[in-house]
Amino acid sequence: MSYITHLGGAVVSITLCLILVAINPAGNKLVGWESLLVLSSSHVIVHVLKRVSNRPRPYRVIEEITNYIIPVEGYSFPSGHSTAAFSLALVLSFHFPAFSLLFTTLATIVSVSRIYLGVHYPSDVFFGILIAIVFSFGTHHFIIL
Repeated sequence: MSYITHLGGAVVSITLCLILVAINPAGNKLVGWESLLVLSSSHVIVHVLKRVSNRPRPYRVIEEITNYIIPVEGYSFPSGHSTAAFSLALVLSFHFPAFSLLFTTLATIVSVSRIYLGVHYPSDVFFGILIAIVFSFGTHHFIIL
């Protein structure tokens, strides 16, 4: 879990978007730019909500929780990793529907890892996924199309 969680991190998410822009998969130039737009716009909301909520991470509040990774700074609500993983999974699913089960399964595993590792509450992950859904569908259906 401590390795899979990084799939929703900034380095992997941004790198994937830049690769999609560069390689232009299946002749679809929009997939990379749409990924970047959804990722960046959803994270503006994530960071605003983190500053407004100031919710401490579970491992800092609940003594019984063991943090399996290096302690994470910042606030818990909502989960940025879950938002990133689902934002990219949904955009990729729109463009490559045959692989949508794979994309959403990976995003789900990333999201579960955040709870397992003690850095997010289930509600943090739920709202991160909700943000991803709103921004992915909104961008794809109202801006891109």
